[in-house]
Amino acid sequence: MQHRRSRWVVGAILTCLVAASCASTDGPAAVVIEPSIQTRIIATPTGLPDKLGPLTIHAVGDLLAHESVVANGRLPLDEVGDLFAGDGLTIANLECPASSLGSEPIEGRFTCDPELLGDLAAGGVDVVSLANDRSVDRGRAAVVETVEAAESAGLRVVGAGANGSEAYGAEVVEHAGWRIGVIGTTAVGSNFATADRAGTAPIERTSAITSAIDRIRDDVDLVVVTVHWGRPLDRDPESRDRGYADTLIAAGADVVFGHGPHRLQSFALVQEKPVFWSLGHFLWPLSDPADADSAVGRVEVATDGSTVVCLVPVTLTPDKGPTLDRADSQC
Repeated sequence: MQHRRSRWVVGAILTCLVAASCASTDGPAAVVIEPSIQTRIIATPTGLPDKLGPLTIHAVGDLLAHESVVANGRLPLDEVGDLFAGDGLTIANLECPASSLGSEPIEGRFTCDPELLGDLAAGGVDVVSLANDRSVDRGRAAVVETVEAAESAGLRVVGAGANGSEAYGAEVVEHAGWRIGVIGTTAVGSNFATADRAGTAPIERTSAITSAIDRIRDDVDLVVVTVHWGRPLDRDPESRDRGYADTLIAAGADVVFGHGPHRLQSFALVQEKPVFWSLGHFLWPLSDPADADSAVGRVEVATDGSTVVCLVPVTLTPDKGPTLDRADSQC
């Protein structure tokens, strides 16, 4: 099989424009970058296939397809629709079961409306991860029903399925000559998938997640992993998650998009690959002022292979949903 996966070599580890704050972590493998519109990573992949066009990948954090975030009868994605419509891939974390099973309310939990999933697809979301602690709130059968509902709405699903093989399976998205493999995994939750039971794909089964990456890395140009981790409301990644990031990158991941703490965190270079520790909320009820502080993770790859990675700042509003903080969304 022809080896397609690009190797990323960082040409300039950090570019801190104007007055951005850059701080080193206590771990030897990462350089942490404070989330700022004035901060970016510049990387240069080598060994790229021929005739690839420009590529932009976006990722967002936790979202619900629930009446609590609906505006005018639909999910409010108009402010970011053009951003996602013009890219090659948009990934989101769907943190709720969209199932008719167990429909009675459970305190502190959400059952999302399957009818609203089409709004995500129409808003430019391509892939949703169900690898989190809330997609299993209604049980294992509801996980399968959620996967089916999302796929029927035009979304691709990673991170969960009817068994372990499906949960650790990859979705391959093609754009402008690129083949991008997407895998979802979680460091929190329960009801994990087994060989014959539905559930999510836990990162703690390191051999399973590294095998999942290994199965696709020679057949795609980029491997992207979306992972649910972190301590709720923390602004810094946990040491355990730094270790997980090392494992993912060593296994062959090119980009890691994180979510889970319900807060925006920094992003970093880990073994010369970009890791977004947490992208915060994206469609979520606003019960605290900090809930509105969010960002879109953005990876731009030019035709010559030069790559820029940054956070595009976003503010969540009750009436408009996610709103870009500046007109220019490029890194």
